This record gives sequence, structure tokens and C-alpha cells, in this order.
Amino acid sequence: MSVNGSVNYVDFYISASQDFDIYVKYITLEIGDGGAPALNKFGALNALTNGVAFYWDTQTEPFYELHEGIKTNKEFIRIASDTGAIGTGTEAYLADVSGGGTEKSYLPNIDMEEIYGLKYGLRLRRATNDRLVFRIQDDLTGLTTFNAIATGIRIWVI
Repeated sequence: MSVNGSVNYVDFYISASQDFDIYVKYITLEIGDGGAPALNKFGALNALTNGVAFYWDTQTEPFYELHEGIKTNKEFIRIASDTGAIGTGTEAYLADVSGGGTEKSYLPNIDMEEIYGLKYGLRLRRATNDRLVFRIQDDLTGLTTFNAIATGIRIWVI
């Protein structure tokens, strides 16, 4: 998701399936940079102007706002209920994932059940346009890594 969304936002999303209901239970992210990442920055970029918006887009609740725009590493960690603390001081929550290089990353983990109280996670109903969206609204091309992995379950609906 290291793209330039400053002029025209860029959406990254998980969409519904034609055959299954999908329940997104958990999203883990990596915000990695070779510079000097800090909690008050985004990676090692200065705090964002518009941020990364987070939406649950469904037919009944179009673009339900889960967060209007995450602007710092600290904000991502605050909405990510399941992020374990590592390090101390300026290295707090910062993982060295470089394998001997210089990249350090924040690894926020969002548990949908814990945050929103939905046992199986956020539902994307089969054969709909339901989506879970990260909307990039700033220039993030300076980041080394910015990606997400979502996990959950698919349920066959008869």
C-alpha cells in the first residue's frame, strides 16, 4: 500500500465472494522503513496530513467509518487492540525485520472481535459489493513496506 494517494486517494480492499460469506477476524499490518521510524511519525515519514482511512463498506451501511484517517504509527497501534509491546523508549513497538539491514517496522494487529464485539469478525456477505477498505489519502511512496494480511473464515451459504 506504499502508493501516492495525495491527489487521488487509492483504495485497497477485501471484497465479498460470490459463493461464501466471509468473516474477517484479524488484520495484521506492517509499516516498515529504513529511516528513523518513531511513534509520532508514519513509518519514518512525518505524521500524515489526511491519513489512512478504514471503512466497512456494506449495502446497509455504505462506507461505515471505522477510522477517518490514521496519521501516525501510534494511532495504528492504538486502534490495533492486539499489538504486543516490544522494546522500550524510542524503540517501543518497533521490530527489526531487516535481516541484517536497516528496515524497522511497526506491526499493528487488529482483532475485529475484540474491538467491535463481533464473534467471527466483520462480515462480507456473499454475492454483494461488501468490502473492507484501507483508503490511502497521502503520499506513502517513501515507505519501504506497507502491507496487510487478513485472516478469517468463509462460510458456505445455501
